[in-house]
Amino acid sequence: MKKDHRYCVAPFRRQKGQLEPRDIVECDDEAAAFKRGRSMMPRVDGLVFFKIECAEDGDVWSEVELLATVGDVPSEAA
Repeated sequence: MKKDHRYCVAPFRRQKGQLEPRDIVECDDEAAAFKRGRSMMPRVDGLVFFKIECAEDGDVWSEVELLATVGDVPSEAA
């Protein structure tokens, strides 16, 4: 089975004192994920960047690798 990678940005906004997740954004590569995250920063409180290793068809996720966090994110994401 050929492996593929998905690069994702998970944004968080603070509402009523709690960090709330927003929609995760998938990008084609790591550079695109960080570029997208930079453009989102003025509108969010924090971001989590991660890479997912999966089957080429996207069905089987085998590993999630944390790439970086920026700003205010949940402790379990750091």
